[in-house]
Amino acid sequence: MFNSLRETRKWDGGVLEMVLEMRESDYFSIYDNLSPKVAEDIIKQYLRFRGDDGRAKDIQINHNTNTHIVRISGNIHYFDNDKTHLDYLPFT
Repeated sequence: MFNSLRETRKWDGGVLEMVLEMRESDYFSIYDNLSPKVAEDIIKQYLRFRGDDGRAKDIQINHNTNTHIVRISGNIHYFDNDKTHLDYLPFT
C-alpha cells in the first residue's frame, strides 16, 4: 500500500504538515472504516517504512467520495522526541 501513496509535506509556522493520499479502493481493501486510530496507525507505519524519526500529532482522516481518495493528514514533530525504536521490521 505504501508504494501507491502520494505524500506531500510543507512547513507552516514551524510545523511540518504531512498529507498522505491513497485511492479509496486501496484503503478499503485493507480497512473496514475510517477512524482516527487507523489513520494514526497508517502514519506511524509509513514513517517507519520511510525511516523517518518524526512523531505525528493532530492526525485527521477524510474520504472524498467524488474523487475516490482517502486523505490522512498530521503534523510531524522532530524536536523533543526520542529516536525511533522499531517495534517490528516491516517486510520481514
